[in-house]
Amino acid sequence: MLKKMKNYLKVILPVIGRFNVPDMYSRSAEIAFYLTITIFPTLIFIICALAYIPGLDVLLNSKNFVQIVPKDALLIIQSIVNSAVENKSIELLIFSFLLATWTASKAVKSIIKGQNMAFGFIENRNFFLLNLISMVYAVGFFVMTILSIGLLVYGKKINIFFNTTLGYHAILYLLFNILRFLLPIVSMTYIFLNLFTLSPCGELKYRETLPGSIITTILWLIFSFFYSFYANYFNSSKQIYGNISTIIVLMTWLYFCSMSVTIGYKINAILYFQRKIEQKNSSSKVR
Repeated sequence: MLKKMKNYLKVILPVIGRFNVPDMYSRSAEIAFYLTITIFPTLIFIICALAYIPGLDVLLNSKNFVQIVPKDALLIIQSIVNSAVENKSIELLIFSFLLATWTASKAVKSIIKGQNMAFGFIENRNFFLLNLISMVYAVGFFVMTILSIGLLVYGKKINIFFNTTLGYHAILYLLFNILRFLLPIVSMTYIFLNLFTLSPCGELKYRETLPGSIITTILWLIFSFFYSFYANYFNSSKQIYGNISTIIVLMTWLYFCSMSVTIGYKINAILYFQRKIEQKNSSSKVR
């Protein structure tokens, strides 16, 4: 029994050492910081994009929309949309998108740096190639975050809006609930799988990064569920702290989602080194 425990400790202790918990906390905070900064140009982009949606003012004034959105929030949304329609700017739309992509690329670059450290890879790509890779994945990260917030967090409210607007249809209700979870899950797994495989400065195969991608997706969904629970049911903190409580919870959600990313690639790195050790031991036995 003691011998087995010693053998387990010989395997577990190096794994814990490679996981590097302090780095996980600091890396998650860095990623969350850049994602938080991304919120502001993203909001500007969304506001500018609203001006080019036909009939949006009619939708905002509809009875169904008024019943779902709180009166104070509706007044703010209507004023923002009216201002955006009156002051359309394609230049600001493009600039805000590029700015949001650039700030999100800083988060992706932090993930790439963390992966290289976890796997022991040395970054040898030039400045332009590294930034291009970061911006490409930043767009995917941007879309994934929007899908998470829109479908996972506020999907229930969107479903209520569609039901009150179009009427209740069992097939449409079931289809929306399936897509509400399926679309973010598939997109997240695909993005994380490519991010963990292609972005580090080293040769990795998809099957080697699949475990971390799945774990990251599951953790992201769990954190999104708790944030959705707060957004839909937990309103007592708003009475004390006001709307700033929503921002605090949003930043906390981004931090834990960033932590899920670091946990994912660290698990991939642990499995990677474990395979290297097994290959080394097997080759030494053959000799």
